[in-house]
Amino acid sequence: MPSENDYSSRSSPSPGRLARVRRWKGRCGLAWRRFVSQALWLAPKRTLMSVVGVGMAVTLLLIVTGLAIGIAAPATGAGNAGDYWIVSETSGDSSPLVATGDPQFGGAHGANERIRDHDAVRTSTPLLVDVLRLETDAGTTEYVVAIGVVADVDGQTVMGLSTDAMTAGDPFYAEGTYDGEWTGEVVLSEGAATLLESEHGDTLTVAGRGTNRTFTTTGIETSETGNVMGAAPIAVMHLAELQSITGASSHDQADQFLVEATSSSVTSDLDGIYPQSAVLSSDELTTQQLLDSDLGLALSLAAVLVAIVVGSLFIATTMVLEVAADQDQLRTLAAIGVEFRSRLTTYGVQALLVALVGGLLGSLVGALGVRIANVAANAFFDVGSVAVFHPALVGYGVVAALVIGVLTIPVLALAMTRLEMGGDRLRA
Repeated sequence: MPSENDYSSRSSPSPGRLARVRRWKGRCGLAWRRFVSQALWLAPKRTLMSVVGVGMAVTLLLIVTGLAIGIAAPATGAGNAGDYWIVSETSGDSSPLVATGDPQFGGAHGANERIRDHDAVRTSTPLLVDVLRLETDAGTTEYVVAIGVVADVDGQTVMGLSTDAMTAGDPFYAEGTYDGEWTGEVVLSEGAATLLESEHGDTLTVAGRGTNRTFTTTGIETSETGNVMGAAPIAVMHLAELQSITGASSHDQADQFLVEATSSSVTSDLDGIYPQSAVLSSDELTTQQLLDSDLGLALSLAAVLVAIVVGSLFIATTMVLEVAADQDQLRTLAAIGVEFRSRLTTYGVQALLVALVGGLLGSLVGALGVRIANVAANAFFDVGSVAVFHPALVGYGVVAALVIGVLTIPVLALAMTRLEMGGDRLRA
Protein backbone atom coordinates (compact mmCIF):
# COMPACT_ATOMS: atom_id res chain seq x y z
CA MET A 1 0.00 0.00 0.00
CA PRO A 2 1.40 3.43 -0.89
CA SER A 3 1.90 5.66 2.08
CA GLU A 4 0.50 9.14 2.59
CA ASN A 5 3.95 10.54 1.93
CA ASP A 6 3.92 8.95 -1.51
CA TYR A 7 0.70 10.76 -2.46
CA SER A 8 2.00 13.99 -0.98
CA SER A 9 5.23 13.79 -2.98
CA ARG A 10 3.28 13.24 -6.19
CA SER A 11 0.87 16.15 -5.70
CA SER A 12 3.34 18.80 -4.50
CA PRO A 13 6.01 20.31 -6.77
CA SER A 14 9.58 19.32 -6.08
CA PRO A 15 11.91 21.75 -4.27
CA GLY A 16 14.03 21.98 -7.40
CA ARG A 17 11.05 23.05 -9.50
CA LEU A 18 10.00 25.66 -6.94
CA ALA A 19 13.55 27.01 -6.90
CA ARG A 20 13.56 27.34 -10.67
CA VAL A 21 10.20 29.14 -10.64
CA ARG A 22 11.48 31.53 -7.95
CA ARG A 23 14.63 32.20 -9.96
CA TRP A 24 12.67 32.95 -13.11
CA LYS A 25 10.27 35.16 -11.19
CA GLY A 26 13.20 37.06 -9.72
CA ARG A 27 14.88 37.50 -13.10
CA CYS A 28 11.67 38.74 -14.70
CA GLY A 29 11.03 41.10 -11.79
CA LEU A 30 14.55 42.50 -12.08
CA ALA A 31 14.11 42.92 -15.85
CA TRP A 32 10.85 44.80 -15.29
CA ARG A 33 12.43 47.12 -12.74
CA ARG A 34 15.38 47.74 -15.06
CA PHE A 35 13.00 48.48 -17.95
CA VAL A 36 10.98 50.99 -15.90
CA SER A 37 14.07 52.69 -14.49
CA GLN A 38 15.72 52.85 -17.91
CA ALA A 39 12.57 54.21 -19.53
CA LEU A 40 11.81 56.84 -16.88
CA TRP A 41 15.14 57.95 -15.42
CA LEU A 42 18.42 56.34 -16.51
CA ALA A 43 18.17 56.17 -20.33
CA PRO A 44 14.76 57.39 -21.52
CA LYS A 45 16.01 58.47 -24.95
CA ARG A 46 17.63 55.12 -25.65
CA THR A 47 14.54 53.20 -24.53
CA LEU A 48 12.26 55.50 -26.51
CA MET A 49 14.35 54.94 -29.63
CA SER A 50 13.98 51.17 -29.24
CA VAL A 51 10.23 51.36 -28.66
CA VAL A 52 9.71 53.73 -31.58
CA GLY A 53 11.88 51.57 -33.82
CA VAL A 54 9.80 48.47 -33.13
CA GLY A 55 6.62 50.53 -33.35
CA MET A 56 7.57 51.84 -36.80
CA ALA A 57 8.35 48.34 -38.01
CA VAL A 58 5.03 46.96 -36.73
CA THR A 59 3.14 49.94 -38.17
CA LEU A 60 4.64 49.28 -41.59
CA LEU A 61 3.84 45.58 -41.23
CA LEU A 62 0.16 46.17 -40.45
CA ILE A 63 -0.40 48.80 -43.13
CA VAL A 64 1.16 46.66 -45.86
CA THR A 65 -0.68 43.56 -44.59
CA GLY A 66 -3.92 45.55 -44.64
CA LEU A 67 -3.21 46.50 -48.26
CA ALA A 68 -2.50 42.86 -49.12
CA ILE A 69 -5.79 41.75 -47.58
CA GLY A 70 -7.51 44.63 -49.38
CA ILE A 71 -6.18 43.26 -52.67
CA ALA A 72 -7.72 39.87 -51.94
CA ALA A 73 -10.99 40.87 -50.25
CA PRO A 74 -12.46 42.90 -53.15
CA ALA A 75 -11.58 40.15 -55.59
CA THR A 76 -13.72 37.75 -53.61
CA GLY A 77 -16.56 40.14 -53.02
CA ALA A 78 -16.60 38.74 -49.51
CA GLY A 79 -17.60 40.75 -46.53
CA ASN A 80 -20.72 39.39 -44.80
CA ALA A 81 -20.17 36.90 -42.00
CA GLY A 82 -23.12 34.80 -43.18
CA ASP A 83 -21.98 34.48 -46.79
CA TYR A 84 -20.89 31.09 -48.14
CA TRP A 85 -19.52 30.23 -51.57
CA ILE A 86 -19.93 26.94 -53.40
CA VAL A 87 -16.94 26.61 -55.73
CA SER A 88 -15.43 23.87 -57.83
CA GLU A 89 -12.58 22.01 -56.16
CA THR A 90 -10.67 22.04 -59.45
CA SER A 91 -10.95 25.81 -59.85
CA GLY A 92 -8.26 26.53 -57.28
CA ASP A 93 -10.86 28.30 -55.11
CA SER A 94 -10.57 31.31 -57.39
CA SER A 95 -12.56 34.44 -56.78
CA PRO A 96 -15.80 35.22 -58.64
CA LEU A 97 -14.16 38.00 -60.61
CA VAL A 98 -11.58 35.68 -62.12
CA ALA A 99 -13.79 32.61 -62.40
CA THR A 100 -14.19 32.83 -66.19
CA GLY A 101 -12.66 29.81 -67.86
CA ASP A 102 -12.86 27.66 -64.72
CA PRO A 103 -14.98 24.48 -64.52
CA GLN A 104 -18.67 25.32 -64.29
CA PHE A 105 -21.70 23.83 -62.56
CA GLY A 106 -24.60 22.61 -64.70
CA GLY A 107 -28.30 22.73 -63.82
CA ALA A 108 -27.78 25.96 -61.89
CA HIS A 109 -31.45 26.96 -61.56
CA GLY A 110 -32.54 23.57 -60.21
CA ALA A 111 -29.63 23.44 -57.78
CA ASN A 112 -30.44 26.96 -56.59
CA GLU A 113 -34.01 25.90 -55.79
CA ARG A 114 -32.71 22.99 -53.70
CA ILE A 115 -30.38 25.34 -51.83
CA ARG A 116 -33.20 27.78 -51.08
CA ASP A 117 -35.32 24.99 -49.60
CA HIS A 118 -32.87 24.76 -46.67
CA ASP A 119 -34.32 26.34 -43.52
CA ALA A 120 -31.09 28.17 -42.66
CA VAL A 121 -30.69 29.78 -46.10
CA ARG A 122 -31.84 33.39 -46.36
CA THR A 123 -30.87 34.12 -49.97
CA SER A 124 -29.08 32.16 -52.66
CA THR A 125 -28.01 32.76 -56.25
CA PRO A 126 -25.83 31.13 -58.87
CA LEU A 127 -23.11 33.38 -60.28
CA LEU A 128 -22.08 33.39 -63.93
CA VAL A 129 -19.16 35.71 -64.66
CA ASP A 130 -18.06 36.87 -68.10
CA VAL A 131 -16.60 39.91 -69.77
CA LEU A 132 -18.94 41.84 -72.08
CA ARG A 133 -18.37 44.81 -74.34
CA LEU A 134 -21.28 47.19 -73.88
CA GLU A 135 -22.14 50.13 -76.09
CA THR A 136 -24.32 53.11 -75.17
CA ASP A 137 -26.59 55.13 -77.44
CA ALA A 138 -23.93 57.84 -77.44
CA GLY A 139 -21.45 55.43 -79.01
CA THR A 140 -19.32 54.79 -75.90
CA THR A 141 -18.01 51.22 -75.91
CA GLU A 142 -16.27 49.68 -72.91
CA TYR A 143 -15.58 46.26 -71.40
CA VAL A 144 -17.28 45.41 -68.11
CA VAL A 145 -17.41 42.38 -65.83
CA ALA A 146 -20.92 40.96 -66.27
CA ILE A 147 -22.35 38.90 -63.41
CA GLY A 148 -25.50 36.86 -63.92
CA VAL A 149 -27.66 36.31 -60.83
CA VAL A 150 -31.08 35.10 -59.77
CA ALA A 151 -32.46 38.12 -57.91
CA ASP A 152 -34.11 37.53 -54.56
CA VAL A 153 -37.33 39.20 -53.44
CA ASP A 154 -36.01 39.63 -49.88
CA GLY A 155 -33.15 41.87 -50.95
CA GLN A 156 -29.71 40.72 -51.99
CA THR A 157 -26.22 42.06 -52.53
CA VAL A 158 -23.75 40.61 -55.02
CA MET A 159 -20.18 41.91 -54.92
CA GLY A 160 -21.54 44.63 -52.64
CA LEU A 161 -24.13 45.75 -55.21
CA SER A 162 -27.85 45.60 -54.39
CA THR A 163 -30.25 43.83 -56.78
CA ASP A 164 -33.32 45.71 -55.53
CA ALA A 165 -33.64 47.49 -58.90
CA MET A 166 -34.12 44.12 -60.66
CA THR A 167 -37.26 42.00 -60.99
CA ALA A 168 -37.25 39.19 -58.44
CA GLY A 169 -36.33 35.78 -59.77
CA ASP A 170 -35.14 35.07 -63.32
CA PRO A 171 -38.09 35.82 -65.67
CA PHE A 172 -36.36 34.74 -68.89
CA TYR A 173 -35.90 31.21 -67.51
CA ALA A 174 -39.34 29.59 -67.77
CA GLU A 175 -39.63 26.02 -66.47
CA GLY A 176 -36.45 24.74 -68.01
CA THR A 177 -36.60 26.82 -71.19
CA TYR A 178 -35.27 30.21 -72.17
CA ASP A 179 -38.53 31.48 -73.66
CA GLY A 180 -39.70 33.69 -70.81
CA GLU A 181 -39.85 37.46 -70.51
CA TRP A 182 -36.69 39.33 -71.47
CA THR A 183 -36.32 42.10 -68.91
CA GLY A 184 -33.01 43.55 -70.10
CA GLU A 185 -32.43 44.86 -66.58
CA VAL A 186 -28.86 45.67 -65.56
CA VAL A 187 -27.46 47.22 -62.41
CA LEU A 188 -24.18 49.04 -62.94
CA SER A 189 -21.54 49.73 -60.34
CA GLU A 190 -20.53 53.34 -60.00
CA GLY A 191 -17.28 52.51 -61.79
CA ALA A 192 -19.10 50.94 -64.75
CA ALA A 193 -21.55 53.83 -65.02
CA THR A 194 -18.70 56.32 -65.03
CA LEU A 195 -16.76 54.33 -67.62
CA LEU A 196 -19.77 53.98 -69.92
CA GLU A 197 -21.07 57.47 -69.17
CA SER A 198 -24.41 55.76 -68.57
CA GLU A 199 -27.30 57.09 -66.50
CA HIS A 200 -30.49 55.56 -65.18
CA GLY A 201 -32.73 54.46 -68.07
CA ASP A 202 -30.00 54.41 -70.73
CA THR A 203 -30.00 51.61 -73.28
CA LEU A 204 -26.95 49.36 -73.54
CA THR A 205 -26.16 47.08 -76.48
CA VAL A 206 -23.94 44.00 -76.31
CA ALA A 207 -21.20 44.32 -78.95
CA GLY A 208 -19.28 41.49 -80.57
CA ARG A 209 -21.54 38.64 -79.43
CA GLY A 210 -23.76 38.31 -82.52
CA THR A 211 -26.95 39.26 -80.65
CA ASN A 212 -29.43 42.10 -80.96
CA ARG A 213 -30.45 41.93 -77.33
CA THR A 214 -30.36 45.22 -75.41
CA PHE A 215 -30.26 46.13 -71.74
CA THR A 216 -31.56 49.06 -69.78
CA THR A 217 -29.77 50.58 -66.81
CA THR A 218 -32.23 50.17 -63.94
CA GLY A 219 -29.83 51.03 -61.12
CA ILE A 220 -26.43 52.53 -60.41
CA GLU A 221 -25.05 51.23 -57.14
CA THR A 222 -22.14 52.16 -54.91
CA SER A 223 -20.58 49.08 -53.33
CA GLU A 224 -21.91 48.61 -49.79
CA THR A 225 -18.58 47.12 -48.77
CA GLY A 226 -16.99 50.56 -49.16
CA ASN A 227 -13.91 49.16 -50.87
CA VAL A 228 -12.22 49.37 -54.24
CA MET A 229 -14.94 47.10 -55.67
CA GLY A 230 -17.15 50.16 -56.10
CA ALA A 231 -14.70 51.51 -58.70
CA ALA A 232 -14.60 48.24 -60.67
CA PRO A 233 -16.71 48.16 -63.87
CA ILE A 234 -19.36 45.60 -62.88
CA ALA A 235 -22.72 44.96 -64.52
CA VAL A 236 -25.20 42.73 -62.64
CA MET A 237 -27.96 41.19 -64.78
CA HIS A 238 -30.31 38.22 -64.74
CA LEU A 239 -28.57 34.85 -64.98
CA ALA A 240 -30.66 33.40 -67.85
CA GLU A 241 -30.17 36.52 -69.96
CA LEU A 242 -26.40 36.41 -69.53
CA GLN A 243 -26.44 32.66 -70.19
CA SER A 244 -28.26 33.15 -73.50
CA ILE A 245 -25.69 35.73 -74.64
CA THR A 246 -22.59 33.77 -73.62
CA GLY A 247 -23.78 30.30 -74.67
CA ALA A 248 -24.02 28.99 -71.11
CA SER A 249 -27.75 28.26 -71.56
CA SER A 250 -27.04 24.89 -73.21
CA HIS A 251 -26.43 23.26 -69.83
CA ASP A 252 -27.77 25.99 -67.52
CA GLN A 253 -24.24 26.74 -66.35
CA ALA A 254 -22.89 28.89 -63.52
CA ASP A 255 -19.41 29.43 -62.10
CA GLN A 256 -20.22 29.57 -58.39
CA PHE A 257 -23.04 29.93 -55.89
CA LEU A 258 -23.38 32.68 -53.30
CA VAL A 259 -25.45 31.69 -50.27
CA GLU A 260 -26.42 33.85 -47.31
CA ALA A 261 -27.31 31.69 -44.33
CA THR A 262 -28.32 32.24 -40.72
CA SER A 263 -26.33 29.28 -39.41
CA SER A 264 -22.98 27.71 -40.22
CA SER A 265 -24.63 24.27 -40.03
CA VAL A 266 -25.77 24.78 -43.61
CA THR A 267 -22.26 24.02 -44.89
CA SER A 268 -22.62 20.25 -44.45
CA ASP A 269 -25.73 20.22 -46.63
CA LEU A 270 -24.32 22.58 -49.23
CA ASP A 271 -21.27 20.37 -49.56
CA GLY A 272 -23.43 17.66 -51.16
CA ILE A 273 -25.15 19.82 -53.78
CA TYR A 274 -22.45 19.06 -56.35
CA PRO A 275 -19.68 16.43 -56.41
CA GLN A 276 -16.14 17.82 -56.39
CA SER A 277 -17.28 21.10 -54.89
CA ALA A 278 -16.18 22.99 -51.80
CA VAL A 279 -18.10 25.30 -49.47
CA LEU A 280 -16.09 28.27 -48.21
CA SER A 281 -17.06 31.08 -45.87
CA SER A 282 -16.23 34.66 -46.81
CA ASP A 283 -13.20 34.66 -44.49
CA GLU A 284 -11.94 31.37 -45.90
CA LEU A 285 -12.34 32.59 -49.46
CA THR A 286 -10.53 35.84 -48.69
CA THR A 287 -7.69 33.97 -46.97
CA GLN A 288 -7.42 31.53 -49.87
CA GLN A 289 -7.38 34.40 -52.34
CA LEU A 290 -4.63 36.12 -50.36
CA LEU A 291 -2.52 32.95 -50.43
CA ASP A 292 -3.19 32.46 -54.16
CA SER A 293 -2.49 36.10 -55.00
CA ASP A 294 1.15 36.56 -55.95
CA LEU A 295 1.02 40.29 -55.30
CA GLY A 296 -0.76 40.05 -51.95
CA LEU A 297 1.47 37.23 -50.71
CA ALA A 298 4.61 39.03 -51.88
CA LEU A 299 3.55 42.21 -50.10
CA SER A 300 2.84 40.30 -46.87
CA LEU A 301 6.15 38.43 -46.89
CA ALA A 302 8.11 41.57 -47.75
CA ALA A 303 6.41 43.44 -44.90
CA VAL A 304 7.25 40.67 -42.41
CA LEU A 305 10.91 40.55 -43.45
CA VAL A 306 11.36 44.33 -43.39
CA ALA A 307 9.60 44.67 -40.05
CA ILE A 308 11.70 41.93 -38.41
CA VAL A 309 14.99 43.23 -39.80
CA VAL A 310 14.31 46.89 -38.94
CA GLY A 311 12.89 46.14 -35.50
CA SER A 312 15.69 43.73 -34.61
CA LEU A 313 18.34 46.26 -35.63
CA PHE A 314 16.80 48.94 -33.42
CA ILE A 315 16.51 46.75 -30.31
CA ALA A 316 19.82 44.95 -30.82
CA THR A 317 21.69 48.23 -31.19
CA THR A 318 20.23 49.85 -28.10
CA MET A 319 20.49 46.71 -25.94
CA VAL A 320 24.14 46.18 -26.89
CA LEU A 321 24.77 49.81 -25.96
CA GLU A 322 23.16 49.08 -22.62
CA VAL A 323 25.33 46.01 -22.09
CA ALA A 324 28.36 48.15 -22.91
CA ALA A 325 27.26 50.79 -20.41
CA ASP A 326 26.71 48.15 -17.72
CA GLN A 327 29.82 46.07 -18.34
CA ASP A 328 31.40 46.97 -14.99
CA GLN A 329 28.26 45.79 -13.19
CA LEU A 330 28.16 42.62 -15.29
CA ARG A 331 31.80 41.85 -14.46
CA THR A 332 31.02 42.35 -10.77
CA LEU A 333 28.00 40.03 -10.96
CA ALA A 334 30.12 37.40 -12.68
CA ALA A 335 32.82 37.74 -10.02
CA ILE A 336 30.37 37.13 -7.15
CA GLY A 337 28.96 34.01 -8.81
CA VAL A 338 25.81 35.16 -10.63
CA GLU A 339 25.64 32.73 -13.50
CA PHE A 340 25.68 33.78 -17.15
CA ARG A 341 22.17 32.45 -17.78
CA SER A 342 20.68 34.70 -15.11
CA ARG A 343 22.39 37.78 -16.52
CA LEU A 344 21.33 36.96 -20.08
CA THR A 345 17.77 36.23 -18.99
CA THR A 346 17.48 39.64 -17.31
CA TYR A 347 18.58 41.51 -20.42
CA GLY A 348 16.60 39.19 -22.72
CA VAL A 349 13.34 39.75 -20.82
CA GLN A 350 14.06 43.48 -20.87
CA ALA A 351 14.40 43.30 -24.67
CA LEU A 352 11.09 41.44 -24.87
CA LEU A 353 9.41 44.14 -22.75
CA VAL A 354 10.72 46.83 -25.09
CA ALA A 355 9.46 44.83 -28.08
CA LEU A 356 6.05 44.28 -26.45
CA VAL A 357 5.52 47.98 -25.77
CA GLY A 358 6.70 48.81 -29.28
CA GLY A 359 4.35 46.20 -30.72
CA LEU A 360 1.33 47.61 -28.89
CA LEU A 361 2.24 51.13 -29.97
CA GLY A 362 2.81 50.02 -33.57
CA SER A 363 -0.52 48.17 -33.66
CA LEU A 364 -2.43 51.28 -32.61
CA VAL A 365 -0.58 53.48 -35.08
CA GLY A 366 -1.00 50.80 -37.76
CA ALA A 367 -4.79 50.83 -37.30
CA LEU A 368 -4.73 54.60 -37.66
CA GLY A 369 -2.46 54.29 -40.71
CA VAL A 370 -4.90 51.94 -42.45
CA ARG A 371 -7.68 54.43 -41.78
CA ILE A 372 -5.60 57.30 -43.19
CA ALA A 373 -4.70 55.23 -46.27
CA ASN A 374 -8.37 54.53 -46.95
CA VAL A 375 -9.35 58.18 -46.49
CA ALA A 376 -6.54 59.29 -48.81
CA ALA A 377 -7.45 56.70 -51.46
CA ASN A 378 -11.07 57.80 -51.39
CA ALA A 379 -10.18 61.51 -51.46
CA PHE A 380 -7.59 61.41 -54.25
CA PHE A 381 -8.62 58.41 -56.36
CA ASP A 382 -12.30 57.89 -55.40
CA VAL A 383 -11.86 54.13 -55.02
CA GLY A 384 -13.13 53.67 -51.48
CA SER A 385 -11.20 51.54 -49.03
CA VAL A 386 -8.01 49.96 -50.35
CA ALA A 387 -6.83 48.40 -47.08
CA VAL A 388 -8.56 46.22 -44.51
CA PHE A 389 -7.95 46.28 -40.77
CA HIS A 390 -9.17 43.44 -38.59
CA PRO A 391 -8.81 43.39 -34.78
CA ALA A 392 -6.83 40.16 -35.16
CA LEU A 393 -4.07 42.22 -36.79
CA VAL A 394 -3.33 43.74 -33.38
CA GLY A 395 -2.36 40.31 -32.12
CA TYR A 396 -0.39 39.75 -35.32
CA GLY A 397 1.57 42.94 -34.68
CA VAL A 398 2.30 42.01 -31.07
CA VAL A 399 3.46 38.51 -32.05
CA ALA A 400 5.74 40.01 -34.71
CA ALA A 401 7.19 42.38 -32.10
CA LEU A 402 7.88 39.49 -29.72
CA VAL A 403 9.63 37.62 -32.54
CA ILE A 404 11.81 40.71 -32.97
CA GLY A 405 12.60 40.62 -29.26
CA VAL A 406 13.48 36.92 -29.35
CA LEU A 407 15.82 37.44 -32.31
CA THR A 408 17.65 40.09 -30.29
CA ILE A 409 18.62 37.63 -27.55
CA PRO A 410 21.40 35.87 -29.55
CA VAL A 411 23.00 39.27 -30.20
CA LEU A 412 22.90 40.01 -26.48
CA ALA A 413 24.40 36.58 -25.76
CA LEU A 414 27.24 37.27 -28.18
CA ALA A 415 28.00 40.66 -26.63
CA MET A 416 27.91 39.28 -23.08
CA THR A 417 30.01 36.25 -24.04
CA ARG A 418 32.71 38.52 -25.39
CA LEU A 419 32.65 40.42 -22.10
CA GLU A 420 32.72 37.16 -20.10
CA MET A 421 35.76 35.83 -21.97
CA GLY A 422 37.77 38.73 -20.69
CA GLY A 423 38.55 40.16 -24.09
CA ASP A 424 38.62 43.79 -25.03
CA ARG A 425 36.12 45.92 -23.24
CA LEU A 426 32.93 46.65 -25.14
CA ARG A 427 32.77 50.25 -26.23
CA ALA A 428 29.70 52.23 -25.23
